[in-house]
Amino acid sequence: MKAACQTLLFGLDYSNTEGMLDLVLEAGFEGVELAQLPKHICGGNYTELQKQLKMRGLTLLGLSGGTIRQRTDFLGTDRRPYLSCEKFESEEKNALGQGYRLAVHPHAYKSVHCFADARELLDREPRLEWLPDTAHFAIVGDDVVKCSLAYEKRL
Repeated sequence: MKAACQTLLFGLDYSNTEGMLDLVLEAGFEGVELAQLPKHICGGNYTELQKQLKMRGLTLLGLSGGTIRQRTDFLGTDRRPYLSCEKFESEEKNALGQGYRLAVHPHAYKSVHCFADARELLDREPRLEWLPDTAHFAIVGDDVVKCSLAYEKRL
Protein backbone atom coordinates (compact mmCIF):
# COMPACT_ATOMS: atom_id res chain seq x y z
CA MET A 1 0.00 0.00 0.00
CA LYS A 2 1.43 3.36 -1.00
CA ALA A 3 -0.33 5.64 1.42
CA ALA A 4 -3.18 5.76 3.88
CA CYS A 5 -4.83 8.47 5.93
CA GLN A 6 -6.66 8.92 9.19
CA THR A 7 -9.94 10.83 9.24
CA LEU A 8 -9.79 12.63 12.60
CA LEU A 9 -9.69 16.02 10.88
CA PHE A 10 -13.34 15.49 9.86
CA GLY A 11 -14.37 15.20 13.54
CA LEU A 12 -15.68 12.29 15.60
CA ASP A 13 -19.33 13.05 14.80
CA TYR A 14 -18.91 13.52 11.05
CA SER A 15 -21.52 11.34 9.34
CA ASN A 16 -21.02 11.92 5.60
CA THR A 17 -18.98 8.74 5.20
CA GLU A 18 -19.43 8.56 1.43
CA GLY A 19 -18.20 12.14 0.93
CA MET A 20 -15.28 11.55 3.25
CA LEU A 21 -14.27 8.38 1.39
CA ASP A 22 -14.54 10.25 -1.91
CA LEU A 23 -12.06 12.84 -0.59
CA VAL A 24 -9.72 10.11 0.68
CA LEU A 25 -9.75 8.51 -2.76
CA GLU A 26 -9.37 11.81 -4.63
CA ALA A 27 -6.33 12.61 -2.48
CA GLY A 28 -4.70 9.43 -3.78
CA PHE A 29 -4.85 7.30 -0.65
CA GLU A 30 -5.41 3.55 -0.82
CA GLY A 31 -6.21 2.86 2.82
CA VAL A 32 -7.97 4.61 5.66
CA GLU A 33 -8.20 4.58 9.44
CA LEU A 34 -11.61 5.87 10.43
CA ALA A 35 -11.66 8.06 13.53
CA GLN A 36 -15.40 8.67 13.58
CA LEU A 37 -17.65 7.09 16.17
CA PRO A 38 -19.02 3.82 14.75
CA LYS A 39 -22.63 5.06 14.94
CA HIS A 40 -21.69 7.82 12.45
CA ILE A 41 -19.92 5.54 9.96
CA CYS A 42 -22.50 4.67 7.30
CA GLY A 43 -25.17 5.05 9.96
CA GLY A 44 -23.54 2.34 12.08
CA ASN A 45 -23.84 -0.23 9.27
CA TYR A 46 -20.56 -2.08 8.74
CA THR A 47 -21.88 -3.96 5.70
CA GLU A 48 -22.64 -0.62 4.05
CA LEU A 49 -19.15 0.65 4.89
CA GLN A 50 -17.61 -2.42 3.25
CA LYS A 51 -19.72 -1.74 0.14
CA GLN A 52 -18.64 1.92 0.03
CA LEU A 53 -14.96 1.00 0.46
CA LYS A 54 -15.15 -1.65 -2.26
CA MET A 55 -16.79 0.78 -4.71
CA ARG A 56 -13.77 3.07 -4.29
CA GLY A 57 -11.08 0.41 -4.10
CA LEU A 58 -10.15 1.54 -0.58
CA THR A 59 -8.99 -0.64 2.31
CA LEU A 60 -10.14 -0.14 5.88
CA LEU A 61 -6.97 -0.42 7.94
CA GLY A 62 -8.35 0.41 11.36
CA LEU A 63 -10.76 2.20 13.64
CA SER A 64 -9.87 4.72 16.33
CA GLY A 65 -13.15 6.46 17.28
CA GLY A 66 -15.32 5.33 20.15
CA THR A 67 -14.70 2.76 22.82
CA ILE A 68 -13.16 -0.60 22.04
CA ARG A 69 -16.55 -2.19 22.71
CA GLN A 70 -18.31 0.16 20.24
CA ARG A 71 -15.74 -0.71 17.60
CA THR A 72 -15.88 -4.49 18.15
CA ASP A 73 -19.69 -4.36 18.04
CA PHE A 74 -19.46 -2.40 14.77
CA LEU A 75 -17.00 -4.87 13.18
CA GLY A 76 -18.88 -7.96 14.30
CA THR A 77 -16.92 -10.99 13.13
CA ASP A 78 -14.42 -9.08 10.98
CA ARG A 79 -11.02 -9.21 12.66
CA ARG A 80 -8.97 -7.62 9.85
CA PRO A 81 -8.99 -3.91 10.81
CA TYR A 82 -6.89 -2.93 13.81
CA LEU A 83 -8.37 -1.09 16.76
CA SER A 84 -6.18 1.77 17.92
CA CYS A 85 -5.76 1.82 21.69
CA GLU A 86 -4.25 4.37 24.04
CA LYS A 87 -4.55 2.15 27.13
CA PHE A 88 -4.64 -1.57 27.86
CA GLU A 89 -7.27 -2.40 30.43
CA SER A 90 -10.03 -5.01 30.73
CA GLU A 91 -11.97 -3.89 27.63
CA GLU A 92 -8.85 -3.99 25.48
CA LYS A 93 -7.69 -7.32 26.95
CA ASN A 94 -11.12 -8.82 26.27
CA ALA A 95 -11.08 -7.67 22.62
CA LEU A 96 -7.58 -9.05 22.12
CA GLY A 97 -8.72 -12.36 23.64
CA GLN A 98 -11.58 -12.46 21.12
CA GLY A 99 -9.11 -12.20 18.24
CA TYR A 100 -9.40 -8.50 17.40
CA ARG A 101 -6.20 -6.74 16.39
CA LEU A 102 -5.20 -4.01 18.82
CA ALA A 103 -2.51 -1.48 18.01
CA VAL A 104 -0.88 0.63 20.72
CA HIS A 105 -1.00 4.30 19.82
CA PRO A 106 0.89 6.62 22.17
CA HIS A 107 -0.93 9.88 22.68
CA ALA A 108 0.65 12.79 24.53
CA TYR A 109 -0.91 13.41 27.93
CA LYS A 110 -3.01 10.23 27.99
CA SER A 111 -2.45 6.81 29.62
CA VAL A 112 0.12 5.69 27.05
CA HIS A 113 1.85 9.06 26.97
CA CYS A 114 5.29 8.36 25.55
CA PHE A 115 7.46 5.64 24.08
CA ALA A 116 8.43 4.26 27.50
CA ASP A 117 4.73 3.68 28.31
CA ALA A 118 4.16 2.00 24.95
CA ARG A 119 7.28 -0.15 25.29
CA GLU A 120 6.05 -1.45 28.66
CA LEU A 121 2.78 -2.62 27.06
CA LEU A 122 4.38 -4.01 23.90
CA ASP A 123 6.96 -5.98 25.89
CA ARG A 124 4.30 -7.37 28.22
CA GLU A 125 1.77 -8.33 25.51
CA PRO A 126 3.33 -9.68 22.28
CA ARG A 127 -0.04 -9.77 20.45
CA LEU A 128 -0.29 -5.98 20.49
CA GLU A 129 0.62 -4.21 17.28
CA TRP A 130 2.52 -0.92 17.06
CA LEU A 131 0.92 2.26 15.72
CA PRO A 132 3.44 5.03 16.38
CA ASP A 133 2.53 8.69 16.01
CA THR A 134 5.49 10.90 15.23
CA ALA A 135 3.72 14.10 16.24
CA HIS A 136 3.04 12.81 19.74
CA PHE A 137 6.63 11.55 20.08
CA ALA A 138 7.89 15.02 19.16
CA ILE A 139 5.52 16.70 21.65
CA VAL A 140 6.81 14.61 24.56
CA GLY A 141 10.46 14.82 23.47
CA ASP A 142 10.97 11.22 22.33
CA ASP A 143 13.32 10.38 19.45
CA VAL A 144 10.84 10.13 16.56
CA VAL A 145 12.87 7.82 14.30
CA LYS A 146 14.12 5.54 17.08
CA CYS A 147 10.65 5.14 18.59
CA SER A 148 8.91 4.59 15.26
CA LEU A 149 11.26 1.78 14.25
CA ALA A 150 11.62 0.12 17.66
CA TYR A 151 8.88 -2.44 16.96
CA GLU A 152 9.14 -2.39 13.18
CA LYS A 153 7.92 -6.01 12.81
CA ARG A 154 4.72 -5.15 14.70
CA LEU A 155 3.79 -2.08 12.63
